[in-house]
Amino acid sequence: METTIYIGIDVSKDKFDYAAVNTQSTLIKKESLQMNRDGFYELEQLIESFSNVVVGFESTGTYHINLMSFLLSLTENVHLLNPALVKKFAEADSLRKTKTDAVDALVIARFLIYQQHSISAVTEIDSAYLTQLARLRESITRDIGKTKTHLKQMLNIAFPELLKTANVFTDTFLQILEQFPSAKAIRKATKKGIRKTFYNMTKSRGKNPDMNPDQLFELAKESIGTDDESLEMAIQFDIKHLAFLQKHLDEVTSKLIENVNKHFGNELQILKSVKGIGDTTASHFLSEVKDINRFSNAKQLIAYAGTDPSVKQSGTMIKRGKISKRGVSGLRRVGYLITCSVIRHDGVFQDYYLRKREEGMAYRKAVIATWNKLIRVIFAILTKQVKFVPNHG
Repeated sequence: METTIYIGIDVSKDKFDYAAVNTQSTLIKKESLQMNRDGFYELEQLIESFSNVVVGFESTGTYHINLMSFLLSLTENVHLLNPALVKKFAEADSLRKTKTDAVDALVIARFLIYQQHSISAVTEIDSAYLTQLARLRESITRDIGKTKTHLKQMLNIAFPELLKTANVFTDTFLQILEQFPSAKAIRKATKKGIRKTFYNMTKSRGKNPDMNPDQLFELAKESIGTDDESLEMAIQFDIKHLAFLQKHLDEVTSKLIENVNKHFGNELQILKSVKGIGDTTASHFLSEVKDINRFSNAKQLIAYAGTDPSVKQSGTMIKRGKISKRGVSGLRRVGYLITCSVIRHDGVFQDYYLRKREEGMAYRKAVIATWNKLIRVIFAILTKQVKFVPNHG
């Protein structure tokens, strides 16, 4: 019977440390290599010197991706490990008393031995990029929010009455404001010109704004807005920037859903069986979690999201505090969005949330409690590969 060699790798930006052990956890070889072609070649020589190897390393955001792509070209037994699970294993390992990259690699190698039946191999490099795609989408969404805030600030100076009267973020109104970016610009235009712009915009966009041309003109006549060309330039720039960001957000969202559907199509449909979870939020969730079999139970998934309570112990006294926030911040953010939507659309979770509020929980705490309940349900339905049945929530 061929002996299996377990190779744990600790990845950093410019280098990686590996430790190779046998099934008895005996160290065979360890070394620190540069994150370059020479380092990859040396690792390849090591892997090819054994007939049966298992390789594992922790997810590091982006630093591990090139190494993972290379390893998958050499062997199928490549494992992308949950850092939270490795840390928990390491806390019981005496080696953790000394903290070095080489020791971390050895801990990972030993983790592979003892957890080999509960971890799954990475089969396609494409799935590793899903997280980056989801985080790109999240970054664009934040930029859109910042740009909208700045636009409102500029409009509050140039045409404050408009913000109180209309939703300026409809496509039609943004197009109108791009041509007439202040109360002054509207006053200088003719009513005929304003009407023509309204007609052209509503004809192409198919949606009427909150007011008609005459109302807009009259509002501009009474405005206390400041006349300033720099404000108009800033407003026009923000509107163009919003259009640019929205176009790319739509493209990235479409690409994210397409790729998640390709890799986790069945899981996507299962998540969407919960009212309030749609293609976008489900795709973002799956891009962070990937294979649900990476987690032994729902508690591990909650810890991965960082919404488990922090625990402080002094002697015999144990105090549970705020959420730990030790997990993946992107998963926490999408979890918050998912939960708020599910509370609005699903009676089971709405009742649970309202019960927590009646017990005296603050709004955000009640949402987090509902998220943790929801994540237990999500873990169950994804593990069993069944759709959610509301009456059994």
